Amino acid sequence: MTHELRTPLTTLRLYLDMLLNGMVREEDQRREYIQTLHAEADRLNRLVGNVLDFSRLEKQRPSLIRTRHPVNDLLVQLAATWERRCHDAGKELVIENTLAADAALWTDGALLQQVLGNLLDNACKYSRGAQDKHLWVRVRSENAKVCFEVEDRGPGVAKRDRHAIFRAFRRGGDADVTAGGVGLGLALAKRWSNLLGGRLLLLAAPARSGACFRVELPMTA
Repeated sequence: MTHELRTPLTTLRLYLDMLLNGMVREEDQRREYIQTLHAEADRLNRLVGNVLDFSRLEKQRPSLIRTRHPVNDLLVQLAATWERRCHDAGKELVIENTLAADAALWTDGALLQQVLGNLLDNACKYSRGAQDKHLWVRVRSENAKVCFEVEDRGPGVAKRDRHAIFRAFRRGGDADVTAGGVGLGLALAKRWSNLLGGRLLLLAAPARSGACFRVELPMTA
């Protein structure tokens, strides 16, 4: 975990030193460095956030703020937060919603956004080398539940790792070492899903390749 926190810090210091000392003179290169700084700062923020969130969960059960959230509004907010992040990671976010226009959930919207955000963050990292650059968020109803699915076209999850990946500080044995992370994203997403009265599942791999994670939440009007 210490290594994963130091890696973005090292990049931030190196790039900032070069910019401050006038070593980057061309405008295109400066813009590229600034984009890298932004991405690494965002990465560090998510790493620290996950560690702090996990620590809080270990000490106490958080209080939820449940209100009525139209599903369309939740997806608009998700797109506003993640379209640019996916683009910066070389991905294209595709959101598909088959629910009725007035479909709604009685839930903690902020916590649900964190669950979906962790799944998208993982999808960006672990499908980095995939030829198909699309990431999908699909929403459907099934058995009186609202199902949010996050799917990528990366290498997927090996059968032997399908339970271990939901444990804290664990990553799949075939995980790309360049992806980074401390192994808390899925552990937190699973605990948060349970707090919301739902569950997080790893579905069977898509026909071509990749991974698909599903968040199931109770349907409410």
